[in-house]
Amino acid sequence: MSELYKKYVNKSLILKVVMSIFSILVFYFLTRKFSCKSIIKCEAVNIAILFILIIIDYILNKIFVFKKEISRNKYAISTIIFLSVNIISIALLFIFIKKHLIIKYIISTLLALISYEVCLIKINKRINMVKTFNVIFVSIFFIILSLGTYTIIGEKQMSSLIENRGKKQFEIPTVKSFKNKTYQDNLENALADQFKYSTKIKEMSVKYLNFLDYNKINKNICSGRYVKVASNYATYDCGDYILNVPKNVNTSSAAVKKKISVLSSLNDYVDTYYYAINRAYTINFEKDEMTFNIEDFLKENLTGDYKIKSLNNFSYENYTKYFYKTDHHWNYKGSYKGYKEIHDLLELDDDYLEPSGILESKYKFFGSHAKLSKMFVHGDDFKYYSFDYKEHATYLNGEIGLYTNTNRKIKEKYSNFYQVIYGGDGYDLLYNFDEPEKDNLLIIATSFSNPINEMIASHFNKTYVIDLRTMRNGNDSPVNLKEYVRWHDIDKVLVIVSTDVMDNAQLKMDWKD
Repeated sequence: MSELYKKYVNKSLILKVVMSIFSILVFYFLTRKFSCKSIIKCEAVNIAILFILIIIDYILNKIFVFKKEISRNKYAISTIIFLSVNIISIALLFIFIKKHLIIKYIISTLLALISYEVCLIKINKRINMVKTFNVIFVSIFFIILSLGTYTIIGEKQMSSLIENRGKKQFEIPTVKSFKNKTYQDNLENALADQFKYSTKIKEMSVKYLNFLDYNKINKNICSGRYVKVASNYATYDCGDYILNVPKNVNTSSAAVKKKISVLSSLNDYVDTYYYAINRAYTINFEKDEMTFNIEDFLKENLTGDYKIKSLNNFSYENYTKYFYKTDHHWNYKGSYKGYKEIHDLLELDDDYLEPSGILESKYKFFGSHAKLSKMFVHGDDFKYYSFDYKEHATYLNGEIGLYTNTNRKIKEKYSNFYQVIYGGDGYDLLYNFDEPEKDNLLIIATSFSNPINEMIASHFNKTYVIDLRTMRNGNDSPVNLKEYVRWHDIDKVLVIVSTDVMDNAQLKMDWKD
C-alpha cells in the first residue's frame, strides 16, 4: 500500500509540475501579445489555461496513475486546492506587486504546487479533524488580534485618496465618550480606516467589483436619457460622463438673501463684474431645460451697477467639451475659455495670455463625481496648459510661496489632480506683479477660479483672491467685504459665481460700515 501510495504521489506531482511549466510558457507567450495590466483579464487567461491543462492532467492520471486503492475524490480535492491557491495567490500578488507579471505567475504556480503536494500527503492519512479545526481557529484569532494591535500602534494614515476624505484617527477614551458610546463608534471607524491594507482593499473593490461599462448599455435604454449609476449621479445619452442628477436650488433662505444684499452693496461701492458658471445639477439635458440659471437669478435679484457674463455650457455637447468626465470642475479648455471671456468682461487692454504648452498626467483622473458615486470605469486624460508669466510674487496667507505648479509630479493615481496642479482651497491669495500704473483686483470665488487666478492676475498690479467658504475673521465671523475692499485699495471686484455659491451654507459674507 505504501509503495503504491508513494508511486501515486510522485507520478501525480510530476504530471502537475510538467503541466505547470507548460502553463507558464503558454501564459508568457499569450500575455506578450496584449496588455495584461488588469487582474481580471490576467486571471481569465490563467484560469482558462489551467482548466484545459487539468483536463489533460486528469486523462494522463487516469492512464498512468489511478489504481483501485487510490480514490479519485482525493485527486479531485487536491486539484481544487491547487486551483484555489493559484487563483488566490496571483490575485494577492497583483495587489501588492506592481511589476514583473511572469514572476508573479511563477510564484503563484509554485505556491499552488506546494499546496498540492502537502494536500496529497495529508489527505491520504487519517486526520484528527477537531484538533485541526481548533488549531486553524486559534491561528486565525491570533492573526486578527495581531493585525488589530498593529493597526492601533502602527503608523497612522491621514487621508484616503480614493474616497477623497480624511481618515478617522484613534481618540483617547474619556468617561463621557465611553458612556455615550462615541468612543466605541470612533474606535470602530478608526479600525476600519487605519487597518493595514484598508486602502488597497477599497481600491480593489471599486476597481474590480464595478463592472458597469457605460459604453455597453443598451442604446434603447440610454439614448437621450439619464441612466442612474449611483445616488444623485447618472450618465446621459450613452456617454461616459458622470453627472449630477438635475435638481432644484432653494434660493428663498435667509442666507441667500443676505448674500444678495451684500453683493448689491458691493456693486454700489466699487466696479463689480460677475462671471457665472452653471453646474451640471441645474441643467436637465434630457428635457433641454434649466432647473436653475445662476445668471438669470443674479440679474433678477442684484441691484446697483455691475456687468455679468456666463459660460455657455447649457447643451450636453458644450458641457462635455468644457468639463471633466468624472469631476464637477471645468477642464483646461473650459477654464481657458472662461479666462478669455473674463478678460473681455473686464475690458482689459492687454492681449490674451497664450499657453506655452500642453502637459498631461500619466495617470487617469478620477474626480469628485467618480469618488462620490464609486464609479471608477472611465477616467479623464488630465491635460493642462503651461504659461510663461512675467516675474511676480505669490503670497499664501501672507507668506510668500508657490500656489500653482504645472511641473508637479503626480505619483499617486487617485490624487486630486485638479488640486495638485492648480492649488488647494482655503488660502487668502495675493499675486503681486508690481505694476503700480495698473489696477488692483479682488477675485471672490470658489475652486473654479484656481486654474485662472494667475492668468487674470497677470493683467493687474495686485490681485487678491478669497474663498468665502473657508475665509473668516479671527472671531469666526464672516469677512466684511467693505473693509476688505477699502483696506486693500481695490479698484475692481470679480465675482466668479458657480451655481453652488448661492446655496452653499459654508459660504458667508458681510457688509458693515
